[in-house]
Amino acid sequence: MMASWKGHLDIVRTLLEAEADVNAKNNVRNQMMMMMMMMMIIIVLTILMMMMMMLIVVINDEDRDVCR
Repeated sequence: MMASWKGHLDIVRTLLEAEADVNAKNNVRNQMMMMMMMMMIIIVLTILMMMMMMLIVVINDEDRDVCR
């Protein structure tokens, strides 16, 4: 597909003569999408953990004020 986009007609012709699969897809896009999704999940989980830790600190601090 890249050869056709960039105008390399001789390469396209050679591929078609060699009976290349015109419906073949590249897996790089799928792999990048999976990596991005994993990174987003890690970031969201990290933020949630930090929020829970902050909430625990706030709750513990409020409990100390009541006991005084």
